[in-house]
Amino acid sequence: AVVKGKPPSDSGISTSKIKESKNKLVRLVLPNEKSGKDAITKWRIVREEEINSLIRIKIETGRRAQIRLHMSELGCPVIGDKRYGTGKSRVNRLCLHASELKFIHPNGQKITVKQAILALVTKSANDVATVVAENFEKTERRFAYKMTRKAKSIGLTRTIFRNASGLPNKGQLSTARDMAKLSLIHI
Repeated sequence: AVVKGKPPSDSGISTSKIKESKNKLVRLVLPNEKSGKDAITKWRIVREEEINSLIRIKIETGRRAQIRLHMSELGCPVIGDKRYGTGKSRVNRLCLHASELKFIHPNGQKITVKQAILALVTKSANDVATVVAENFEKTERRFAYKMTRKAKSIGLTRTIFRNASGLPNKGQLSTARDMAKLSLIHI
């Protein structure tokens, strides 16, 4: 994350609880309140500049807006954060980027997105394709629908996806021309 200013120390752990309301708004819980869920954010400064700092962050819990709330609490809001930060900045987007993402595989193991992609590329890992699809879109069917929409938007006019893995399905089809177009886009 790129944050405004500099945290009070070179590294630390933020542990303020976070409460989500019924209408999905989130806020930090005041010290005297007994509600909210645990939220643990570990952070350290990677680089300091005159106005901003680059912070490496690792979250131990996954609460909505957790990083943004904890950085704001430190007095160093994420650049571009209009809700919990200082509002507009010269950068017209939230300066918060992931370098690694993990999820739980059906066998119970934690797996990184990079590992999942490598498994898809190097061997038939249909269960990984399904897990990735379900993590992005709740169901593989919805993910396949989005894949089809994306295919159409990039000019693959004769491609319809019905699953994330490419396993045989009567409704799934494509053409050699569409696959060639897709290859050219990614080369």
